[in-house]
Amino acid sequence: MFLSAALKPLYEFNIVFQSEGVQIHRLEEEMCRLIKRILGFLIPARAIVPLKEVEYGEGHQLADESSL
Repeated sequence: MFLSAALKPLYEFNIVFQSEGVQIHRLEEEMCRLIKRILGFLIPARAIVPLKEVEYGEGHQLADESSL
């Protein structure tokens, strides 16, 4: 059931970028919209906050590739 519900937003996301013109400038906005729509199937809308507002602390972020 979840997969069939998530298929429409994924299809619409795919269609946005099937264009003759360059669409890279729309990527971030469309990705955020897609994530919010899919998360909306799983959690309440009030729990979805912009990623820029999330405060990441020690131990919650992957190490840089150069330090590996």
